[in-house]
Amino acid sequence: MSTGQLLRVRDLQVLFPIHGGVMRRTVGHVHAVNGVSLEIGKSEIVSVVGESGCGKSTLGLALLGLVKVTAGDLWLEGEALDVHRFSSWKRFRRDFQIIFQDPYSSLNPRHTIYEILSEPLIVHKLSPRRELRDRVASLLDRVGLSPDYMDRYPHAFSGGQRQRINIARALGLEPRVLICDEIVSALDVSVQAQIINLLLDLKQELGLSLLFISHDLSLVRAISDHIHVMYLGRVVEHGTPQQLFEAPAHHYTRALLRSIPGLDRSRRPILLEGEVPSAVNLPTGCAFYSRCPARQSRCQNERPTLELEPGGSMAACFFPAAPDEKL
Repeated sequence: MSTGQLLRVRDLQVLFPIHGGVMRRTVGHVHAVNGVSLEIGKSEIVSVVGESGCGKSTLGLALLGLVKVTAGDLWLEGEALDVHRFSSWKRFRRDFQIIFQDPYSSLNPRHTIYEILSEPLIVHKLSPRRELRDRVASLLDRVGLSPDYMDRYPHAFSGGQRQRINIARALGLEPRVLICDEIVSALDVSVQAQIINLLLDLKQELGLSLLFISHDLSLVRAISDHIHVMYLGRVVEHGTPQQLFEAPAHHYTRALLRSIPGLDRSRRPILLEGEVPSAVNLPTGCAFYSRCPARQSRCQNERPTLELEPGGSMAACFFPAAPDEKL
C-alpha cells in the first residue's frame, strides 16, 4: 500500500498531428490522451485498463517523454517536471523506466546480454567499468537468471527469460516508477504468473511504484491498489478494485466487467451498440454517448466530469448506475 504520494499527473494531453496536402500541413489532430489526471503513491500499484486504442499505452510513453506531451503537469515527490523541456525529462529519466509488451523486439539481437544491461549503467555513469560485470551479474541474479548467461545473445532465451532481462535492464537505473505496458500478454499463462510474482517481489523488496497497463481485468483486480478505466483518451472512472468490481458506476466500466469470462451462464456480456467516436473529431458531450445504454439528451451536449459516486469510485457520468444495481 501507499506510504505517500510519489507521482502526480494533472490534465495530461497528447495530440498527434495529421498532415495532408502537398505541403504536408497539419490538418487535424488525433486526441490520444485527453486530460488524464492520476496519482501514484510510494510502493503502490496503479493500473490503467481499457479497450485497444483508448490511449493507455500512449499515456505510459508520455510519462517517459517518449512521445511529445502537448499539455499537462507532472510532479515527482512534489518537484515539478517541465514537460516542454528536454533538460527536465533528462533530469528525471532515471526515475521512470518502462518494460514493453513484446519481449522479442525490445532487445537488440546484435548485442549480448552483458552489453544490453551495461549500456544504461555506462550512459548514466552509475558504475566504474571494472565493476560492470559484477553489476550485470547482480541484476541477472535479482530477476532469477544465472549470471553465466550474460555473454549470450537474446535469441538464446525464451520469451519469459527475455522479459526478465528487460526487467533487469530497467532495475539497473534504480527507478522509482516502473511502467509495465502489457508485459505478460505475449507470454504463456504459466510464465505470466512467474513474471507477475517476480514484479510483486521486487516491489516489496525495493519499494517500487508500478503503473500497470493491461487489458486483463482479472489480473489488475488481484494486484492493484487503484484502477483507472480509460475510454477514448479519457479516464471515465477510477477507484479501488473493490469499488470498481463490486459497485461500478460508469456504464462503460460495467460493460468491461461483464466481458470477463465466468461460470455464471446467466451473466451475459453487455452488447454495446453504436460506433466508437473518432479520436480526430471528438464529440461535444460525453465520449461514450453513442454506445451508452443509459444515455439521455444531456449527455450529447455536456461533458461529464469525475464525481464521487455512492459506491466510492470517481466516475464521469451524469446518470451512473446505482451501487446496488446488479452487474
